[in-house]
Amino acid sequence: MDEGEGDTRRGLDQEAGLPDARRVVAALNPSLTRAAAAGLAVAIVALDIDDMKVLNDRYGVPVGDRVLAAVASSLVDQARRFDIVARSEGDEFMVVLLDAGAAVATAWAELARAALEELEVPPVASRIDAAFGVAVHDGVESGNALVQRANDAMLRARRAGGNPVVVSVD
Repeated sequence: MDEGEGDTRRGLDQEAGLPDARRVVAALNPSLTRAAAAGLAVAIVALDIDDMKVLNDRYGVPVGDRVLAAVASSLVDQARRFDIVARSEGDEFMVVLLDAGAAVATAWAELARAALEELEVPPVASRIDAAFGVAVHDGVESGNALVQRANDAMLRARRAGGNPVVVSVD
């Protein structure tokens, strides 16, 4: 068995070295219930790296994998010690921000966005942009519903273009 297989079995994404978002979402409901009972906000930030296919086509998949690893590392660096950074799929990531309402989550996403813009992954010459979607738990919705709202906001951000952060208002 190679190292990647072992990581997959433990729920870690091989390229990014992060937990798989599906496992994080599966464990999210009890955390949301506890947070709501304690009066704490929980936010999800979903992000999608722009033009990953173009990067892979131009520089090759190994460079694309290095971009994914650099993005993952940058997100972990921006996260607080109790936040959870996970890889969703492909070029998408999810961050669970504990004790973070809309203002904190939006400010975090803006900082993460700015940090990604500063990443250097040779030989990639262009800046790394991403579309960000933010959703804050309403106190009653399921983890899946919260993640879906964050993903919907991310899709709106992607359609808007220009490396934006979009907050769900649902």
